[in-house]
Amino acid sequence: MYSAPPSAQVWINGLKDSDIIPAERRADFITQVFWNIHEIITVNTRLRDALNKQQKSYAVVEHIGDILLDSVLHFAPFISYGAHQLYGKYEFEKEKSSNLVFAQFVENTEKLPESHKLELNGYLTKPTT
Repeated sequence: MYSAPPSAQVWINGLKDSDIIPAERRADFITQVFWNIHEIITVNTRLRDALNKQQKSYAVVEHIGDILLDSVLHFAPFISYGAHQLYGKYEFEKEKSSNLVFAQFVENTEKLPESHKLELNGYLTKPTT
């Protein structure tokens, strides 16, 4: 299992390690908003590593189709993520509009260098766009 990249860890840990979301809802909120992020990261990491290996083996990479064909067999997490994406966005927006502490956390976290000047909503759509 791979850990989330620093940009995701800022969001996840910031929520997990604080009282921004009430304790009785916190774990479910993180699950609903970030859904299967660890599965996505595992698939992406495997694909990245295979592409890097290919690039290091050849001065000029003439094809990557074989790598993509092997990887596509593991793309089920993207389908799950995409199917759940609107629900995660709904939960995020609902919390943001009803929880001022969360809204402030979102605003502050989006300004951090680790967030790459990307709003969380934008970040959450990246696995499928």
